[in-house]
Amino acid sequence: MTEQEMQMWIASSLGMNVNAIPNVLLDAGDGRGWYEADLVYFRGNGYLFEVEIKTSFNDFKKDFEKSAYHTSRQVRGLYYAFPHTLWDERQQSIIELLGEKNPKAGIMLVSGRDATGLPFVFQRAKLRKDALPLNREQQLAFFRLGCRKWWKREYEARQQSWWDEQKKFYENLSRHLDEEIEGKGGDTP
Repeated sequence: MTEQEMQMWIASSLGMNVNAIPNVLLDAGDGRGWYEADLVYFRGNGYLFEVEIKTSFNDFKKDFEKSAYHTSRQVRGLYYAFPHTLWDERQQSIIELLGEKNPKAGIMLVSGRDATGLPFVFQRAKLRKDALPLNREQQLAFFRLGCRKWWKREYEARQQSWWDEQKKFYENLSRHLDEEIEGKGGDTP
């Protein structure tokens, strides 16, 4: 399962009353720069939650080596999301490493195997008391960003699909012409 597939499963499972945005830059705070959140979401109360998606155990381990580690003061709670296959293979190692490095983080599991593929919250994130809710202006900025990102992703997928169809058409046409030429015993011009 890819990061994008997991983003889609998680965002769709949160429902229409939750605003979910993929791949957002967040200020790490204390002058440490910026980092990219794989997925953020917020409800009407404006509290922002972050989901860090991990599709391999090595990627999960490397996450703790980042100079700007999920420290945005805007984030009320952090979740790590894993595909069920990775969780099934490395559950104990994930729990131990997370307990050592960030015991406040929550854990989401994404199946994609069943009819819904909906994420399952294995462990709830501990809430940061000092996180402030997004004000209306910040929420609107996230709305705009989310619309652009989701629409761009959909547009690119449709463009790729169109190019794939065109490629298949010309491959079939070429194969048909080759067969026709061979059937007539001729060579290509």
